[in-house]
This record gives sequence, structure tokens and C-alpha cells, in this order.
Amino acid sequence: MLITFGRNVNNLLHNKMLGGDVKRLILALLVSFALLLSGCASQTGAGAAPTGEEKMGVAVTLLPQKQIAERIGGNHVDVVVMVPPGASPHSYEPTPQQMAKVADSKIYFMVGSGVEFEIVWMEKVLQTNPQLEVVNGSENIKLIEMRVHEHGEEGKTSGHEEEDYHYEGAMDPHVWTSVRNTEAMARSFYAKLVDTDPKNAEEYKKNLDGYLAELHSLDSGASSTFAGATNRKFIVFHPAWGYFAADYGLEQIAMEDAGKEPTPRALATLVEAAGENSIKVVFVSPQFSAQSANSLAQEIGGKVVVIDPLAEDYIGNTKAVISAFSSTLK
Repeated sequence: MLITFGRNVNNLLHNKMLGGDVKRLILALLVSFALLLSGCASQTGAGAAPTGEEKMGVAVTLLPQKQIAERIGGNHVDVVVMVPPGASPHSYEPTPQQMAKVADSKIYFMVGSGVEFEIVWMEKVLQTNPQLEVVNGSENIKLIEMRVHEHGEEGKTSGHEEEDYHYEGAMDPHVWTSVRNTEAMARSFYAKLVDTDPKNAEEYKKNLDGYLAELHSLDSGASSTFAGATNRKFIVFHPAWGYFAADYGLEQIAMEDAGKEPTPRALATLVEAAGENSIKVVFVSPQFSAQSANSLAQEIGGKVVVIDPLAEDYIGNTKAVISAFSSTLK
């Protein structure tokens, strides 16, 4: 019955004939219904720490966090991802089924760095489950500001690198693209997991140590790969790789500016930057349109390469990203 209800509400939310006010009313009713479910669950013991074969419900915001939670939690956790494959955390709205699963979860593993999904939806998530244990994955991570390419009056850079960029003032939310930050996120999740389910602490510690060893090997390999690179700049459409770049002395040049497509003047600046730095590749994320990137690639006689900041297999995907960057940063 719950699944049927969720599907029906989900169909209503995606009905283009309904106005925004009606959709908001439906979501408000959903939150109330989920609160009722969570109250029933608390009375029946659902969402409690695992006993026997019962699994602990864990909600995460992004797919890369799913691997962290599952690798450390092992068979003791059942993970629900709020932003599914192909969706953008900047604009995604959760389904009724997801909200119902959060109402049945014990832990919410936040990114905690200002991801728009969390800014918009965490209050509603906590309304669905006031007893939810929240982990701030960025608690021990130093956030950096979004760095944006500066455009001169004639569409040219100033010629002085320190003047070619300005800072928006907003912090960069893409902390997980740094392997070192992911290590910190894993430790934060482990600490909450042990606090919530201490009887399995030894197993969680063993799982954590194994996962950290893989991440450390990945980081060491990346450091060696980029150590000898002479060209250290790369162009991306969406600026998701600032933390990754900072770890290895690289520099991303973003096409997108504050969520907007580049203007003709900005494209002219990017063409110049590509020529000055011998850049022949424009990196894009699958969550965004590649139209502007294709236009820039044509202008510079290059190509577009897709790299995903939100892939579920964090370690495997990061290896692919390292390979993609290293093939262009000679």
C-alpha cells in the first residue's frame, strides 16, 4: 500500500498541469504522512540499531557517500540515496518513496558543505524523522571558496594570473571530489556508526581501516601521476573539481559562472585561456548540458570528455578521473 501511495503521489508531483502551489501542498501532506509513519515505526522498533539480521537504515545525500556507508557499515546498514543517478543535487526534489525511507532511517549522512539539496530539504527531512542521527561529513574538512574566472572588458584576461580570478564568497560544496576529504568523511561516518551501534564497533573499525587503505593508495598514486605535469590547468563546464585540483597543485577553469551558461565574452576568454595553456579538452559532467562545452571544443580544435563527480563507485570512478586528467596534463 505504501509503495502504491508513493507512486501515485510521485505521478502527481510530475504532472505538468499542476501548479507550484498544488505541488507544495502535496509535499506538505506527504511530510505529515511520513511523520505518522515514523511514529508507528518507533513503536514497532523499526529503524533501530541492527539486531540479528535486521539492518540499520542509513540515508545519504549523494551516490559517492553510498560507497562510504556500505563499505564501513557492511551487512549492518541499508542505504537510501536521496539524489539518484543522473540527477543534480543543485535542483533535485526527493520522491515520496525516498521521504518514507528517511522516516524509517536511523542515521542521515550529510555532505555538510552547502550542497543545495541539503540546504533546501534537510529541515523537511528532520520533520519526517525528528529522532534522526545526523552526521556532518564536512565537520573536519576545511572548505574553500568558489574560484571564478574573471572576464575583462574586452573579453580578455588581465595578463596577470592573480587578477584573472575572483572569489564569489560562496563556499565550494564539492568536497567529496578530494580523496583526502573523503577519508575525513569516512572517519566522521564511522564515529557516528560506532556511537549508534557500539556492539559492532570492532567490525566497523576493520572495515574503516580497509577502506582508508584503498583511499590512501588512490591518493598516493594521484600525487605521483601529477607530480611531473608541466601543464597544470584544465577546463571544466561545472566547477566540481576545485578540491581535487587543490590536492595535486592543479587548477580548474570553469565555463559555468554562478550556475549560468557562459556569455559570448566569457567564451572568448576561455578560447584565449585554452590557447595560452595548450588545452585541447573540455571536461563535462553528465548531469549538465554539454552544448556550450561542444561549442568551445570546436573553437579550440579539441574534444569533450565526460567525467562524473557523482558516480556510485567512488574509488573506481576516481581512478578513471585521474586517468582522464593525466592524459591531458602533460
